[in-house]
Amino acid sequence: MQWAIAHEIGEHYAHCAFERLGIVPAEVPANSREQIANALAARILLPSELFFVDAIELSWHLVALKRRYSTASNELIARRMLDGEPSIFVTIFDNGKLTTRQANLGHPVHPLSKLEWRCVRESRESE
Repeated sequence: MQWAIAHEIGEHYAHCAFERLGIVPAEVPANSREQIANALAARILLPSELFFVDAIELSWHLVALKRRYSTASNELIARRMLDGEPSIFVTIFDNGKLTTRQANLGHPVHPLSKLEWRCVRESRESE
């Protein structure tokens, strides 16, 4: 519910972001407004000034960050980690299926290694 509200606020203020960036909304791809709204929503729920200080304090531990930012989903927190430092990989599985594999390294992300796949299998088996 908090994401939906933050997203609607982002939708409402997306035009301001376009304006500040000097972008004419009619000249951008159709999903640009949605991307701006998502980025604004992420920053409403996980504001940079607080989130990155907390992330460092908590050693970028996802579960600890989720406890502190209970209104944000695990996925949102993981994706927001990509905006900070250090360099990290974020891999997201949904019902055992790999849905996202990203990094903030500035180059393409390599596929999961055999060891990573083994960790995924073992973690699913231990649930």
